[in-house]
Amino acid sequence: MQRLRLPLLPFAFALAATLVACGSAPTHFYTLLPPVEPATAAAAPAAFAIAVEPVGVPAEVDQVQWLVRTGPGQVAVLDNERWAAPLGDELRAAFADELTRQLGARDVYKAANPAGVPVYRVQMEVRRFESAAGGYALIAADWTVARREAGTGGIMQCHSRVSQPVEAGYAALALGHQRAVAAIAARIGLAVRSAAEGGTACPPAEPIAVQP
Repeated sequence: MQRLRLPLLPFAFALAATLVACGSAPTHFYTLLPPVEPATAAAAPAAFAIAVEPVGVPAEVDQVQWLVRTGPGQVAVLDNERWAAPLGDELRAAFADELTRQLGARDVYKAANPAGVPVYRVQMEVRRFESAAGGYALIAADWTVARREAGTGGIMQCHSRVSQPVEAGYAALALGHQRAVAAIAARIGLAVRSAAEGGTACPPAEPIAVQP
């Protein structure tokens, strides 16, 4: 009797693919949005609204994969460490969240101007967004605050640079960037409040952490 021989090659390829998949490193996702904290005393509702516009970011970091410094003049793209959304979207969401919470103002970026309520437009262009695991998280940005209504109010053209020292690990690096966003948002919040009172000068620069 002749025994039936099954082709083994397809099964060998399938087994190899399964073993590779099992041994591959998992993908981790991070966000610039801080965790929701227990309810605390909210800021008094503002007499104005804000419109946080899309944030410009450098082309080299405009992706979900992390770009990290690995040495002097050296960087690496980490396929398994990723932002939950493209970096520009993450930054806009994080700044809008911080500012609405700090100011007690609505973000009406995608809505029409509320009747009888001034709207302060926040525009930002990130010039540097650097990540060094176990080293620092750095954000440097130019930003402006102005009345969104055409022909009204003044404009502030400001710059912020914040470098947060971080411990080892990618989760600590994400937290460092969250803190850098919060520090810059605090200064923008001061600028919005000042603009609502007729001010046109940028608030004093925030302290800068020493970069290792």
